[in-house]
Amino acid sequence: MAKNKKEKQRLVVTTEKPTNKGAAESKPLMSLLSNFKLQAAFLAIICFVFYFNTFHNDYAVDDFLIIAKNPAVNSGIAGIPEIMSSDIFESYYKQYNADNRLSGGRYRPLSLVTYAIEQQIFGQTTDISDKTSSLSQPDDSNRKLLMARHVDNVLLYILSVIVLLYFLRTYVFPKQALLAFLSVLLFAIHPIHTEVVLRPVLTI
Repeated sequence: MAKNKKEKQRLVVTTEKPTNKGAAESKPLMSLLSNFKLQAAFLAIICFVFYFNTFHNDYAVDDFLIIAKNPAVNSGIAGIPEIMSSDIFESYYKQYNADNRLSGGRYRPLSLVTYAIEQQIFGQTTDISDKTSSLSQPDDSNRKLLMARHVDNVLLYILSVIVLLYFLRTYVFPKQALLAFLSVLLFAIHPIHTEVVLRPVLTI
């Protein structure tokens, strides 16, 4: 009898299906890595690390003309109607009596609207009709406004990256959250997008 019991026990042990512990342990990890909030937080940190060094930069190339010397932008919120109804280079054309306008025009108002709002909040607004207003490269007393512009650029870029992540996860790769995340990560850190953060006036 004892021998039969041992044989039955041995049979039970040998017929039990082996459990895949590795796969079971990887499921919580995959679930964690696929969490939207975690992915969004990681992307936000990565973007900040990559672009926070722009906070103390000056204006670059045509930013001086389109932003610093643009009466509509320097008028703050009051200048938004003109921004929404004008070419992005309208101020340049008027100030320099330029006739060689770009073919088709350049209607890109959203970035200038953000600059006007920043001007209203962080800088001294000027009368758009005042032709004697000093709209020049910012001096030391106006560095707060320029830094606010750069910080805002980075924050808007982070927001756009998170929106892109949501879009890809929801509509493009609904069952492949990690693939969506890796795609957005490549987008966020790709060198070609440096200009998006530094000078969004050209890309919006």
